[in-house]
Amino acid sequence: MDTAGYFTRTLRLIGSFRPDLVISDMEFATTVISKILGIPNFLISHLVERYFYPEVGILNYPKMVGLRLLYRCSERIFVPDVLGLPIPDDLADKSVRIGYLACRTERSREPPNGVKQKILFVPSEMSKAVADQILVELCRIPGARVVSRHRPLAKPVNVELVDPVPELSGYIAEADIIVCSGYTTVMEAVAARRPCVLVPGNFEQSLIGSLGEARGVLEVARIRDLRFKVQRLLNDPETRSRMVASQSSVNDGAQEVARHVISMQPQRRKELICGCPAHFVENGFLSS
Repeated sequence: MDTAGYFTRTLRLIGSFRPDLVISDMEFATTVISKILGIPNFLISHLVERYFYPEVGILNYPKMVGLRLLYRCSERIFVPDVLGLPIPDDLADKSVRIGYLACRTERSREPPNGVKQKILFVPSEMSKAVADQILVELCRIPGARVVSRHRPLAKPVNVELVDPVPELSGYIAEADIIVCSGYTTVMEAVAARRPCVLVPGNFEQSLIGSLGEARGVLEVARIRDLRFKVQRLLNDPETRSRMVASQSSVNDGAQEVARHVISMQPQRRKELICGCPAHFVENGFLSS
């Protein structure tokens, strides 16, 4: 990737468009350039907990440095939070907790009696061997049909394989339960009010699982007890209703971001770029 060219194109775009506010989903060039130009910028990120991960290790150190730079450059951080994520003290003043960020799609119709219950399996950052084991366990659940984004070498019986798509809201709406490992899928399950079982595969997923289980929006399972927990959520109306009720207490984060932005007082453009370095104008990045 031509990093210098990418930054130059982003700078020219912002300079020609002259936004009053920049909102990005952790887009590095946009955030840094808007900071340099004196344009207020907001980040949308649930990665604030990684700010203090002790387990990230030396290989992830550059990513940590990049995250810290983005957080320092932003005036506000919107944290999509369905779990009660920890926020570092030095980010608390600029952080705003919001609800889920996910598309909501209503179920096309309720399945008739006698139709197999549908399990959607969406692994994330998980080894193929572990995903294969999970899929085998799910296929052993009586009276269930599995829809899987994981593609094993040998396709089991009663499994529908789906290709990766930008978002899974349509599949989630038609599922009776979601089995996953990543935070984005958890938010999609919460948005759809679908019972969710999380099988963690790393430190971050374990943190998400413990927080989500404490809040009641998901259950954590290991391979040894996965079938039991999935079957209980499928067949026990009380357990299922309790989780859905907890999920229903989470607000729509997109609406909360919109309300926050709309409530801001308008500011004149010249006030926003009053601190812009003169050489940006001289070199044609900003029109005078």
